[in-house]
This record gives sequence, structure tokens and C-alpha cells, in this order.
Amino acid sequence: MTMLGDVQVLEVSGQVSAAFAGKLLAGFGAEVVKLERYPAGDPTRDPDGPDPALFLFLNTGKRAVTANLAHPDGRELLYRLLPCFDVLLVDTTGLAEEHGVEHSPELPVERLPEQFPRLVVVATSPFGATGPYHGFAGSEHTIFHAGGEGYLLGAGLLHEQFPDRPPVGAGGHLAGYQTGLTAATGALAALLDRDHTGRGQFVDVSAQDAQLSLNHLPVMRFFDGVLETTASRGFTFGGVMPCADGYVEVLPLEEHQWQDLVGLMGNPQWAADERFATGRDRARHGREVNQHLREWMRTRKRDQLAAIGQTSACPIAPYYDVDEAMATPHARERGSFQRIDHPRAGPGSYPRMPFRLGTGGEPIDERPAPGLGEHTTEIYGSYLGMSAAEIDGLRSRGAL
Repeated sequence: MTMLGDVQVLEVSGQVSAAFAGKLLAGFGAEVVKLERYPAGDPTRDPDGPDPALFLFLNTGKRAVTANLAHPDGRELLYRLLPCFDVLLVDTTGLAEEHGVEHSPELPVERLPEQFPRLVVVATSPFGATGPYHGFAGSEHTIFHAGGEGYLLGAGLLHEQFPDRPPVGAGGHLAGYQTGLTAATGALAALLDRDHTGRGQFVDVSAQDAQLSLNHLPVMRFFDGVLETTASRGFTFGGVMPCADGYVEVLPLEEHQWQDLVGLMGNPQWAADERFATGRDRARHGREVNQHLREWMRTRKRDQLAAIGQTSACPIAPYYDVDEAMATPHARERGSFQRIDHPRAGPGSYPRMPFRLGTGGEPIDERPAPGLGEHTTEIYGSYLGMSAAEIDGLRSRGAL
């Protein structure tokens, strides 16, 4: 039996956050049913062709049904489903934009555990369910910057090259994934609590809070009176270094690391300059130190530098692009990616859960992402005992 093999999860999402939380729980073995509105479906689907990679990745291991929550019969259907599930994963932006039930009195998400005492309701929203911003809309871009991280990006080598560049965002839905990870963690904590109390609860997940949690170090430094900026963040020497065929990260922060790096470089004469004698001296002359380091790195290949770094105390790490990361012998041996054949999109390599268990309960092999409403008849029949004629009747009334 898988770790969460007896847990049933209903996901109502339109954003990355709740969808990623559902993916994580499915990876632990939970039965995750994704509820979408017909005919539009999840906004990351492509209605005119094979679903794009983002949808395929976020929805592996799930089953899919449709329901129109803006229709009274659709909401009634949801209420009939909820006693069958342990967890309801919902993002309020998805409810508003994809299902048309923004702040609806007919669907008070935060009060559902009062009606269904064993239900764990995990709701993600841009700024949480309380506070003066609780009703504000927010996108990946605005949430990322509301967490403060964008103001600190473009540091180090990038700041040297583009000192006047404004704050930048990180690609790849970072805020959505961090919020989804936070939501999945909250769901697991609430399920453990239910084991002791017998009752579910409402778990309020703020995307801004989740993003702020990534920035604990600059936040703590701010409390100490230090405001980090792109000019001050990063390392006074070391950091990202161009090399012959890419980039490496070099961090000789401690004295023994610096001495090892100097030895790797063949003890060049410039390193004996009294201006670079101590860590504080090197920090004061960081630009000069980096000029020397870059001259040495520029003639050597990335993997060569990484290999010699493994023989020393000085951290030297290669920068890989996605293809290179997937092709490393280490990733292949650990099975970091698995091949999944999707009936419409075809075969592809998907990241697996990033851990292995030594006592069994290996994260399950994931099923391909489902088609829109692929399991509607099956789920409503098995969970609610509905006949095909009843399901067709709901469709004809616009409730599915």
C-alpha cells in the first residue's frame, strides 16, 4: 500500500498552486480527483490540440471530472461529493475566474468544515483569507514580487553587468510551486491532526506568505538593520564565473577554501598581494579578485572545474541547462525522471518525486494527465451511485 493510499482528495484549481499540491499528494499515493468546468477546462489546457507541458506535468496521477459550480445543480453535486473526500484543495482565484463563484455565499469555502466535520479544506489565495489584502487578486508575477524576492534578483555578476536594471522575476512559476508545496504540507499536517481529534479544519494558505518564507535570511538581516539590495546581495568575491563552455559557481568564503582555490590555480603571484591577505581584505577588493578568478576560469571547461573542485575544500559547481541536468549519469542512475506515454501528447520525460524511501512505500509511478472529464461517469457512478441517465440529465441542464 502506498503512503496515502487511503486518502481521497478533491482538487478545484485554476492556478499552479493547488494543482501542484494535488500532484504532490497524488505522488504520495492519494486518490486525487480534479474537478474542472466544461467545456473550458483547466486554463493550462489547450482546447485546440494536445495539452501543453505545464498541464501534463501538474496533473499526472490524477483523475478528472467536470462540474459547473456556477449552476445550482453543479454546486449540489459538489456538496454530495464532499463527504466522500478527506481533503478539498481549492484556489480562490480558480473558483472566481474558472468556476464563476467568487466569494459566493452558496460556497463559503472556509466554513465547509463546519458542515463536513472530517473534511480538511486547504485554500490557496494570493494574500490569504484574512487581512486588508484578503480579497485582492494576484498573478504569479505580482505574488513573486509581493514576497520581495524580485527586488533582490540581478545581484552578483548580473548586477555588475547591468547595474541599473530594475527588479526581475524568476521564471517557471516559482511562487505557484512554493505555494503548492506549502499547501500540501498544510494538508498533511491537518490530516495528522485529524487522526488525534477526529475533526478536519480550514487551512488558509497565503501565496505571499509562502513566498516570504523563501526570504527568511534577508528578512532576518533587515531586523538587524541591514537592507539587502541587488548591489549588496551576493558575494563580495567569488560567485558566478564564466568559463570556456558555460558557467560555474565558486564560493571561497572561508580561509581554508580560499587557500585551496589558490593552490588549484597554481599559487599565482597576484594571490600573494597583501591587499588579498585576509577575507576582509579580499572583500574590500572583491572586483579585482574576481577579475583574476575570471581570467583563470575563462580558459577551463566547466566539468573540469567542477571535477577539481571535488578534490578540494573550495565549492565549485557547474551550471547545467535542462537537457544537461536530465542527462547526467547521477540523474539516470537515481531515476530522477520517468518516461510517461500520454495518449494525446505522446511520450515524455517527467520529474519524479525528489526522494527515495528506504523502508518501502516508494512514490507511485504516475499515470498520465487525464483528459477533460475523462472519469466523470466513473467517479459519479462509483462515489455517488448515479446512473448514466442521471449524469446525462445533469449535462443537458448545464450542470456538468
